[in-house]
Amino acid sequence: MAPSHGRRRADAPALAGLALHILEVERYVLSVVVGEDIGWTGERGTHIEDVATEHELVAAIQQTDQRFVDAFEALTPERRAAETPTGGTTVGEAIGEDLDHVAVHHGQMQLTRHLYEVAHPDVPATYEHWR
Repeated sequence: MAPSHGRRRADAPALAGLALHILEVERYVLSVVVGEDIGWTGERGTHIEDVATEHELVAAIQQTDQRFVDAFEALTPERRAAETPTGGTTVGEAIGEDLDHVAVHHGQMQLTRHLYEVAHPDVPATYEHWR
């Protein structure tokens, strides 16, 4: 397959779309944490084809991050052990499942960026190992 040189394949999601999808899942997790869970209403891959500017993404990430901090600081052991309204799992299990899904997409984005940097040595490297 020939390299696209900056053009996105029609069937491949953009990194912005993945970020927006992650934020949608995280907002759903927040609804579970605070007891407003009505079940997932989004479609599979919600927002994955959407686009956003750098400023829009940063603002959305900052807003969701602050809501995460606030919600998880207030999350009690009793709330984690409670059953979800849809039944079959506890709030803690539902949170774990959805954050696992988010982690997969974070890894997908990190690998995409890393491979792009390797393929384009002229691009400033942004990857830093977290340890």
